[in-house]
Amino acid sequence: MFEYVANPSIVNLFSVSDLNECSKALVDTVLDKITISRSGDETFLFFSQPNQLYKKPIYKLKNGNYLVVDHRVLLNAMSGLLQKKCSEIIKNKNRITQARDKYLERKVEQIFRDFYAWNKSVKILPSYYLEHGGSERDLLRLAGKTALIIEAKAGKVREPMYDPDKDYNGIWQDFKETIDYGYVQAYSVKEKLIARKPFDVYDKKMNVLQTIDPKVIKEIYTLIVTYHKFGHVQSDLQMMLDLFDDDDHFPWAVCIDDLEIFLLGLIKLNMSEKDFYRFLYQRRNLHGQLIVNDEGQITGQFLTHKRILLQTGTYRFSPKDDYIYDQLYSTGLGFKKERGMARKTDPKFLKIV
Repeated sequence: MFEYVANPSIVNLFSVSDLNECSKALVDTVLDKITISRSGDETFLFFSQPNQLYKKPIYKLKNGNYLVVDHRVLLNAMSGLLQKKCSEIIKNKNRITQARDKYLERKVEQIFRDFYAWNKSVKILPSYYLEHGGSERDLLRLAGKTALIIEAKAGKVREPMYDPDKDYNGIWQDFKETIDYGYVQAYSVKEKLIARKPFDVYDKKMNVLQTIDPKVIKEIYTLIVTYHKFGHVQSDLQMMLDLFDDDDHFPWAVCIDDLEIFLLGLIKLNMSEKDFYRFLYQRRNLHGQLIVNDEGQITGQFLTHKRILLQTGTYRFSPKDDYIYDQLYSTGLGFKKERGMARKTDPKFLKIV
């Protein structure tokens, strides 16, 4: 305890011997590819090149031990390394993109099936088509008077550039290929619903999955679920997304991680799907008057207060708003195979959160 107080970073230190239970090939690869040591680099310009710690967040100390600079960055670095290796092995980049898209679609489907598991009247239609020869749509959820149109788009996010003009063009292109494209697909479904005429949806073999009568649907919400976080342009869609003329409401564009922890939080707090719809209703009205850098702050405030608190003028959120996720996770948020559940559920352990 005293050693931790004197040196809090000790919890992030490890040696090679601490990894004996791991595959030697894996350990060697990780330490070789995402470890950095103190050295000079005269070609590196700190203000215009990526921070090397984002790609190599493990720092090798002089005594041979290692320091994990940030566990969250470590996960991103490992994901980036895997994607890079896949790109080297599979020359066709489209295959990698398609695989990530399919993974994201399956993940989104499972998250919603878990959330609505108790409601047997809910109809979830994955990978459906609106017409013969048309494009596949990702997920449609129907129950009672409410419809959720969900598009999952993995996309990509380029590294920031020093030149703001070039950087803007990159941000816009990534946004257009991911969130904007997802919105276009989602609206094609919404357009049929607001037309108020019955229509069929099909599976891949063009068998009718369901005939939908839009007249019974009173509320429509659209969600664009992304693999990466796009920052403020994702939180406030009015910055880059142009709505169709007959559309009055922005979709909820959210990263898969933020969506998952929010729905798990709703379940853990015994909140219902009606609470989820109330959130979507309030959330879509924030576009154009919002400054936030983390969607978790918005969802966290909703979980804490069961609503998004009314503010005058521009809506701003505090890092304290997502503190509730730390509290919930300390006793088990609900992930499948969640780590440390024995400790989290043992009353002998004091939860300091």
